[in-house]
Amino acid sequence: MSGELLRQLIAGQQQIESLLSQLVTIAILSFVLTVIMPAITPIMKHYGWYNTLGWPE
Repeated sequence: MSGELLRQLIAGQQQIESLLSQLVTIAILSFVLTVIMPAITPIMKHYGWYNTLGWPE
């Protein structure tokens, strides 16, 4: 294989890796917002931690 082709392959792999890491980040964020937060909210309200910043509800 020529050096130019190798460089193109490495650049493509790095692009795929960065896209994959962005996808994983989005997946984790959506999981936290849709699964973990609704499960934790009643516990936080029970202990009075829900509105610690004083935001209007």
